[in-house]
Amino acid sequence: MPDTATTGNTGNTGNTGNAGNTGNTGNTGNAPNAENTASAASSAAGARGTADCTQITVILDRTGSMESIRADTIGGFNSFLAEHKRLPTQVTLTLVQFDSLDPYEVVHAYAPIVAVPELTEKTFVPRANTPLFDAIGRGIVDLDTRLRSMPVDQRPARIIFVIVTDGQENSSHEFTGPQVRSMVTERRAAGWQIVFLSADEGAIASGESVGVRAEQSMGVMKSSRGSSRLWSTVARESAKYSVCMAQEMNFDRAKADYAREDAERGNTPQ
Repeated sequence: MPDTATTGNTGNTGNTGNAGNTGNTGNTGNAPNAENTASAASSAAGARGTADCTQITVILDRTGSMESIRADTIGGFNSFLAEHKRLPTQVTLTLVQFDSLDPYEVVHAYAPIVAVPELTEKTFVPRANTPLFDAIGRGIVDLDTRLRSMPVDQRPARIIFVIVTDGQENSSHEFTGPQVRSMVTERRAAGWQIVFLSADEGAIASGESVGVRAEQSMGVMKSSRGSSRLWSTVARESAKYSVCMAQEMNFDRAKADYAREDAERGNTPQ
């Protein structure tokens, strides 16, 4: 697998840096002053900044059940990369692969996306079981830690967090479903675009179970066509968001288009 020396800080919890002012002035009930209010906002969990750039984190399932769509996943991720490399804006990428043998392997950490190499059959090797909650939880903690370490004017104004899987949680040890749901919900409130993609038609329910909105979840049958739809949709929607052509990512129109296409062709939805 690729060298993992670039791993982000994964041990810190998403503390929200409470900046409550205690005993500042003689007047009780006064609102916090502007300086302390800004400090509280900048240290809050998931706080974005003002830099005109986008940070994308991809949490990529490489468990054994992904073997049947291995080539499709590699091709889809590479097309996603190519789409963002063409954008006229700065984009950084963190790529994490996960399985029960290595629940959180950071392949690239906050790297300029133009410098990120394509996936290959040597760098994406499906194996083992699915610690999905641990991968999501650690990814959020890692990104929180990174954001808090940066001055506000250097933090990305746009944050995209992409979860890609084909199955259900079955081997996490650090995080529970309710914990992950709470973390996701809090970061969504902070403006993160958190999306859930699954080569499983139960993706909507699976995404909502970890706090992802239905319109930002997409599931397909496990096939080449389904994988192509997943990756092309997330590439298009994230690119639009990255260049401020959309206020948020939303898959509803794409899902409706695919359903209509399948109905017209008389095909099983894929």
